[in-house]
Amino acid sequence: MGVTKTGRFAALTNYRNPEEITDGKRSRGELVADFLKDNNPPEDFMHELAKKRNMYPGYNLLAGDADELYYYSNMENTVHKLEPGVYGLSNHLLNSDWPKVSRGKDGLANIISESHGDLAERVLSLLQTADSVSDELLPDTGISLIWERILSPIFIESDGYGTRSSTVLLMTGEEMYYKERVYSKEGMNDQHYTITLLG
Repeated sequence: MGVTKTGRFAALTNYRNPEEITDGKRSRGELVADFLKDNNPPEDFMHELAKKRNMYPGYNLLAGDADELYYYSNMENTVHKLEPGVYGLSNHLLNSDWPKVSRGKDGLANIISESHGDLAERVLSLLQTADSVSDELLPDTGISLIWERILSPIFIESDGYGTRSSTVLLMTGEEMYYKERVYSKEGMNDQHYTITLLG
């Protein structure tokens, strides 16, 4: 994820596909930086990106500014303008029916509707939900059942692999609040910033 002082924002997830051949393809990570450095409207950037869909392994990209937000996945190859609402994204398409995506959306909708307390802290608490689901509810993404179980919670914990950080970004027309929680063996460490948007 990345942001600029002008309010441009982008977040990227990979698309889980263990059979995908990634040799010779470009790094998905450059897409966030490319958008943040670009001066074109978010929609134009996404449509240009769609022309290069096969250059990268499977991904999902959210990109926008304080006024509008767009979603694009090169696995689906359609640019979507997102209207105000609650959405969920993991390592499949937007609003997929994975249990952790549904839980996250429901939890976020509840937090927004109650609108009291420290919003960022409540969202971070939601992102630390480590509840797994029963096997019959797990998605089948081409990995082993053991890994489907490990990856099923919102917050992933296992030996050698897991959630490294959680980030909340709150934006109004005038400022942006960014809070990141980093997890390590020593515990949690929070960093937060308030940025006044330029122009």
